[in-house]
Amino acid sequence: MVRQPLTIPWWARILTIVASIIAIVPAMALLASVDHTGMFFLVIPYVWILLVSVGIERIRGGSHVTLGLPLRPLAARDAFKGAMYALAALTFVVGAALALGATWSGVAITSGLGIALLSVLLTIVLAAGEELLFRGVIMQAISERFGTVTAVLVTSVPFGLAHAANPDAGTVSVVNTVLAGIALGAMVVVNRSLWLAIGFHAMWNVGVAAGIGSLSGFDSFPYRVAVLDTTSLDAWRWLVDGPYGIEEGLATTVALVIITVVVLRSQRYDADVEAARQRRFIAERPRSYTAPSP
Repeated sequence: MVRQPLTIPWWARILTIVASIIAIVPAMALLASVDHTGMFFLVIPYVWILLVSVGIERIRGGSHVTLGLPLRPLAARDAFKGAMYALAALTFVVGAALALGATWSGVAITSGLGIALLSVLLTIVLAAGEELLFRGVIMQAISERFGTVTAVLVTSVPFGLAHAANPDAGTVSVVNTVLAGIALGAMVVVNRSLWLAIGFHAMWNVGVAAGIGSLSGFDSFPYRVAVLDTTSLDAWRWLVDGPYGIEEGLATTVALVIITVVVLRSQRYDADVEAARQRRFIAERPRSYTAPSP
């Protein structure tokens, strides 16, 4: 007997994800109190979100593909393209800082190569986890009910506010994080899959932490190989960074706006993901769905 896919309302999917996160808070609190867990316990909620999200998709007649995570060579290409977008944005910001008189110097890794590489991997996983939560689960659910523009805006604001509690966060840093959410949301909308956004988010985080300075207010990373010193800019420092990092600078604002425009004008969507989502849509509504006229 073939199991009939279930129609799960958009709000129920969001509530399920939120409830699943709340359910593991006690375990997270326990792990956080254990010595030597470090960043490792931060990965657990995102792995849990992935499992719950794929489970919901399967109940609906979908899979990891309809979630926006197709596993094939094209996904690697999209992730690489997203990473190149981030690298271009970082080059723009660093170039602006150097033009204004900042200095860029190398530093020695003192934590050991193994720890450094593991920390890079964890940074990438955390970036991918944020994309899965905000742009994968929540944005897709809201989009199905209210449209893509509303979904991008609605998910970008809480994405920015989620970083408001970080060290040295301020109005400009929150606004820039909201703009980053819009840029990442645009990548998912036009590409259909999450890989372009994951590549951008991962490269941005690793690039800032490894070669520039503070990442979203946090300044201690075992894989830092260079640092951008803007203290000599004095009154002009706000153009490129602040205590929060380059995400507090006007150059980042400009870079994010440019990236968003470029993505909206040039990126092609993933046809396989779109086809999988249409098949799931039809499977959810076998009686009420009417195929469009040719």
